[in-house]
Amino acid sequence: CDAAVPSRPQVEAFIDEARSDIQSMDRHSESFLGDATQKLVSTAFEKKFGQKLRRDPGYPQMEARVTRIILNNPESRSMIEDLLSLMDLDPHESE
Repeated sequence: CDAAVPSRPQVEAFIDEARSDIQSMDRHSESFLGDATQKLVSTAFEKKFGQKLRRDPGYPQMEARVTRIILNNPESRSMIEDLLSLMDLDPHESE
């Protein structure tokens, strides 16, 4: 269904919003990849379902579970690392 595929402006708005929050994180921290992934998950849910979902009492557990699933799957984890790299926020970069 084409309606489920976000438009390029929607994707760019999502990336811009997530990037601004992720840029403030310490990319050298051991928790950076997990924190950045959590922010991407949070931003995606908010863009798709709005603030109402985030007020649901079960939301924190759902967000944490989705984040863990992404990080525990090598293919998904690699995709997040690639996205962060494309956002100039490479978790493996050393300055």
